[in-house]
Amino acid sequence: MKKVFKQIFPIILLSFSLLFVVPLIAWLVIQAVISMGHFTDLYVSFLGNYFIEPVAQLVASLSILLFLGSIIFACIVAFCEWTE
Repeated sequence: MKKVFKQIFPIILLSFSLLFVVPLIAWLVIQAVISMGHFTDLYVSFLGNYFIEPVAQLVASLSILLFLGSIIFACIVAFCEWTE
C-alpha cells in the first residue's frame, strides 16, 4: 500500500495543481482584457460583465478549493505513511 501511495501521490498532486493554475491564469487574462477596455460594444460588455467574469471567478474559486483539498489529501497520505 505504501508503494502505491508513493507512485500515485505525485500524479494526483500535479493534476490538482494544474487544476488550480490553469483557471487562475484564465481569470487573470480575462481581468486584463476587461481592464484594458476591449469590451466597448454593449453586447460584448454585457457578456463580459454578466457571464465571463462571474464564471471565471467561480472557476478560480473552485480551483482554489481543489488546491486546498490536494494539500489536505497530501497531509492525510503523509500521516498514514507516518503511522505505519
